[in-house]
Amino acid sequence: MATSVASKRLFQEYKLLTSDPPDGITAGPVTEDDIFVWEALIQGPEGTPFEGGVFPAELRFPRDYPLAPPVMRFLGEIWHPNGGSHRVPARTESLPAESAEGKMYRRLTVSVERE
Repeated sequence: MATSVASKRLFQEYKLLTSDPPDGITAGPVTEDDIFVWEALIQGPEGTPFEGGVFPAELRFPRDYPLAPPVMRFLGEIWHPNGGSHRVPARTESLPAESAEGKMYRRLTVSVERE
């Protein structure tokens, strides 16, 4: 039952995301067969060392989404201000599980920018 609710919710969010995409982010399911695994491209914000960069990420949604948040990880290396390049995991546990449909990615962007 939870998988059905999660699938429906993700499909609704995907439709909203494609009709009104947030600036600097494209995201969607990797394949049509699995709505729970998405890929995303996040553009580096202007006025930051990340400006001009495009950062690929993977999102894995749990079967009880939206009650539990997705897990996100960057697929490439990201420059870190403390020196050098590192693999930097984004912390998605700070995202509210009850986020409004289609607003998750805007909140995700804010969360990633704060890191």
